[in-house]
Amino acid sequence: MNSLKILIYEDQSGVAKTCANKIRDVYNEASVEPVGTRDFQALLALINRRRTAWRDGGNGADMIEQHVSDSADVIVVDYDLLQYSDTVDTTGSRLAYLLRCFSECGFIIILNEFGTNVFDLSLGSPPEDFADIHIGGEQIGNPGLWQAPFDGYRPWYWPVVPNARESFEKCVKDVQENLDTPILEFLDLDRAIDWIPRRAREFLLGKQKIEEVTFKGFVESAHGGISAKDMLIPEQMARVAAARIVTLLNSIILPEQSVLVDAPHLVSLFPSLILNQRDEIDMWNKLCNPVNHKIDDLLVEDLKKYKFQRPHWLWRPAWYWSEINNDENIEEVKNPWKVQEVDWVFCEDISQFVPIEFAQDFRAIVSPPFIKRFVFRGGDSPDADRYVSQIGSGGPQDPSLVEYVPQAVFSL
Repeated sequence: MNSLKILIYEDQSGVAKTCANKIRDVYNEASVEPVGTRDFQALLALINRRRTAWRDGGNGADMIEQHVSDSADVIVVDYDLLQYSDTVDTTGSRLAYLLRCFSECGFIIILNEFGTNVFDLSLGSPPEDFADIHIGGEQIGNPGLWQAPFDGYRPWYWPVVPNARESFEKCVKDVQENLDTPILEFLDLDRAIDWIPRRAREFLLGKQKIEEVTFKGFVESAHGGISAKDMLIPEQMARVAAARIVTLLNSIILPEQSVLVDAPHLVSLFPSLILNQRDEIDMWNKLCNPVNHKIDDLLVEDLKKYKFQRPHWLWRPAWYWSEINNDENIEEVKNPWKVQEVDWVFCEDISQFVPIEFAQDFRAIVSPPFIKRFVFRGGDSPDADRYVSQIGSGGPQDPSLVEYVPQAVFSL
């Protein structure tokens, strides 16, 4: 278990302490500290000095003056920070922007912007701001956010935070060495360029063609999200680019499943890709651990040539969908009318396969064709305990307490 230094920016001290205790209870390797008003104001003052110096052509020497946030592995930010200061109204999203651009912090989580216990039926965190993920405050103590394997409510679009934190620094190093390289070329996504969804194109697109957008060009463009007058030193430009492109991959491209497809969705379409025991649901659920480094051993050997080769950029393993879908050596591609039917489906809210009688389908807020998805609806059945033992417990793993938004997708 990785040791983490975690800071909590929450302007109500009692709530901050409760949040810290929830994290410690499920991840005892963490050093978790709430940030008081004085330290918050010191952070804003230091960020202001860095912003001013860089606008005036500073070379980054001012980074020598450190703040505790610079060494934080994870920063948890409540969206409403009004009580931190009588003079500054700073939202969680604004603080996430300042932290990402003007500090060396790691992973950023925003709490409660959209509710305290919410499942997003777009299957990803909102990509518009500089947070790495958004969650409700009730979920900060969910074990599945911090470690795997997991049980009960645990959205598939979440990362396992300690792993995502470690991977982020590898992404930063990649960008530092490739600032002027086109993003799609570096990620080997130019091989699937015709499948890039509209939201991803809008996220990336500046004045250049999408295949020409470099990491540096992306950060400097309006679409990179940097305020027009802000200037970044190269080290910070790499951190911003890495964080934003990780968001592109994990909150826009991967939820679509049409460019890159992850293991549960892939075998749902092509069961023959499971190497052994494909008639047993327990084998399918072994594919639902996003940090399983031996997942290739559960799938047919030929699938390796389609695997995304920069895995630290993704929060779970994935493969190139368009190439798999054209491989006639795969049984379901060659004979689509003979697809093996199973009695279970993958539930996006509990990251598990369950018998279809315990699931409800909905139209996910993603682009076609993979719109039909499922969530768990077996809370009243004792038989569902085999698949989700934490139902009805009343804590963060209880899906019956979660608000699924927007509800309209269930009626389409």
